[in-house]
Amino acid sequence: MPPPILSEESRRIVKGCVIALWKNSRDNSGLTADQINQSAGPLRVISSGDTRAVLGEAGLKAAEDLSKTVLSNSTIKIKFSKAEIERLTDEALLQVLTSQPSEIGVAATNATQALEERLAEDPVEWTIFYPIANLNVLVPEAKMGNVSFYPASRISVAIEAFRTVLGRQDATSEESIETSLKGFAIAQTKVSAVDRVQAELLAERAVSDALSALRLIASNRYRGNGLYTDFKGRVWTGTFEIVELSTKSVGLSHSRIGYTQPLAITERLQALLIFRQLSELLSKSPERRSEWERRIVSGIRIVGTSLNQTQEGDVLVGMISGLEALCLEEYSPRKEFLAERVAHMVGSPGKNKRDVYRKMKELYTMRSNIVHGQEQEVSPSDLLQITIITYVCFAKALDTSPTLPNDGDLFRWFDDQKFPSAANP
Repeated sequence: MPPPILSEESRRIVKGCVIALWKNSRDNSGLTADQINQSAGPLRVISSGDTRAVLGEAGLKAAEDLSKTVLSNSTIKIKFSKAEIERLTDEALLQVLTSQPSEIGVAATNATQALEERLAEDPVEWTIFYPIANLNVLVPEAKMGNVSFYPASRISVAIEAFRTVLGRQDATSEESIETSLKGFAIAQTKVSAVDRVQAELLAERAVSDALSALRLIASNRYRGNGLYTDFKGRVWTGTFEIVELSTKSVGLSHSRIGYTQPLAITERLQALLIFRQLSELLSKSPERRSEWERRIVSGIRIVGTSLNQTQEGDVLVGMISGLEALCLEEYSPRKEFLAERVAHMVGSPGKNKRDVYRKMKELYTMRSNIVHGQEQEVSPSDLLQITIITYVCFAKALDTSPTLPNDGDLFRWFDDQKFPSAANP
């Protein structure tokens, strides 16, 4: 059994929270599905098989207090995210759910002990493979950050990893793996985690970041060619049938949503400076990234997600949000500061910089119209312009990253570029 990891006080609070969760779920056990769906107050349903627990305001407060108590331990916080602690909290509740009032004290003690044992476990290395739709890997292996992408023909990589972990062959399981991956590009990443669910959360974050980086690199042709790349089961496949009825046409066709050709990873793409820079950045653990690097990663996540949207307006809003994540403080004036800073990053001195500044203000106005419910057309040329600006801005950000301050004065640096001081001409 692992040694205790919680203090006596923390253990007491956790046990109290488990009992509060149990009580609240009992109070709500009589709620019907219609009552839950029509409730005006906050409700959360936790289910496992035929077991269901409904948490109201008191239960949600107890769950939040439990998470805060557990995460106040620095050792635990390094290994577990808040989302993972909330999942373990759900498990603790389900463990005591059927207890009677006379039993709940002992049951809560046991659930607290089981939770503590999970929190004290050492993480192990997990190797996780994802089938990726609409990605054409034209090299034996392409590495982006901590993710390796393989062509569809290299299912053997997953089979060999399976045999290594298992220590033997298993024809049935290997056939299942091949069925899951066949016909798709393959993403492989390794993470350190305590259990399978935690490993999947970490791995999905790594693969999602790598795909967002690839979309940014290919952004000048990505969205314009109707490319949508994501995990199997989360991809616009282009197979949505629609029925057209009008005086001009009656019949069946497919929606325009989908892909025309897969995004290709080639030797030429791998050789690009931005590819190497992004791979190096994503390989860094979050705690080793500078403020500027954290902003780059955050912005790329937003941009990568927006490029996979199907409506032009949603893409525009997402691209500008990505630029805001990169260039703005939380309470900065939005349009003016963003236009200035993007123009500084993207434009060359003189007229070009002024043109970028004016275009960004125009595009930001379009974004504001969309966000605030006004009708706003976003044309293909508008989308192309924001895509080019965003790509160049992030490319410049990666170029300047090694020279920028790492002590929280990033925005003073912007001001120094705008109004050079004597020490920084």
